[in-house]
Amino acid sequence: AHCSSWGDFKKKEQDFLNAERTRLLYVAATRAQSALIVTVMPKYSNRNPWEPFSQYLKIAPEIQVPEKIREVSSASNLCRKSTENVSDSEALSDIERIGKNLEELRRPCYEVVRASKAISVPDREGRSGIESRGAIPVFPDMIEAINGNVNVAQWGTAIHALIEIAMKNPLAIDSSVCGILEENDLPLDSKDEALRIVRKVMDSEIFKRAKNSTKILVETLIWAPLRDDGATLMRGVIDLAFKEPSGWVIVDYKTDAVGGEAASRKAEKYSEQLNLYACTFEKATGEKVSEKLVYFVNSNVAVPV
Repeated sequence: AHCSSWGDFKKKEQDFLNAERTRLLYVAATRAQSALIVTVMPKYSNRNPWEPFSQYLKIAPEIQVPEKIREVSSASNLCRKSTENVSDSEALSDIERIGKNLEELRRPCYEVVRASKAISVPDREGRSGIESRGAIPVFPDMIEAINGNVNVAQWGTAIHALIEIAMKNPLAIDSSVCGILEENDLPLDSKDEALRIVRKVMDSEIFKRAKNSTKILVETLIWAPLRDDGATLMRGVIDLAFKEPSGWVIVDYKTDAVGGEAASRKAEKYSEQLNLYACTFEKATGEKVSEKLVYFVNSNVAVPV
């Protein structure tokens, strides 16, 4: 027996199940990064979970399966061979072969390097991955402590995170600062200094330009092959990018306490990293980068490179 509205409930439940199936198909199909390979069944296609895509597969190229794989998959001698007919030497040989194959599969086929190191990555002939004058140097003041008890790398990460919050929701700065400091193992008594720097950034010309732009990207992760063989990938983060009528502006934050000529000299050290970001961004988006800036947040100085 069913209630009088059973039909309505059943329809709603079926609509939900259909929507959930569509959602799972969407998730499965959009997780592919380089290529999506879909199998089809000559018979009983209704049992194929990819069947909803069948109408779109008519124009998709069919993958040519190598003849060697066809032989194995068609139940050749390798599949039919009884374990009773395998000698000890054959078994040991197979174990060794399988072990070598597994070892080969575990071996990385590419290397990931940070953008700051990418400009000096040599290719297999010893040449630089891109035209450059050398690697970004590591400055002594970048690895020393601030005020004797704050790690520079952790401090920079915290300031970056707070500026990101300021760009997205300025009202959340005060309520977020303690959590950000704790996440980076920084003392809470540095809270006032962190807020001072971030508020200075919020009053800067760069911040105002970004807020008035047509589009803003914050802490954008980028990947790019450095050589044609794909053996080395560059990984970097663009701190801030915003779009103006003349093109995109890419900004890299630095917490170095420098200004004037010293800021210009230090910004030059980062110029190749910004050039690599800009080149990658233009290739990925097809849009022009019109300006690249190194922004020293402590001194509120933006230097074009």
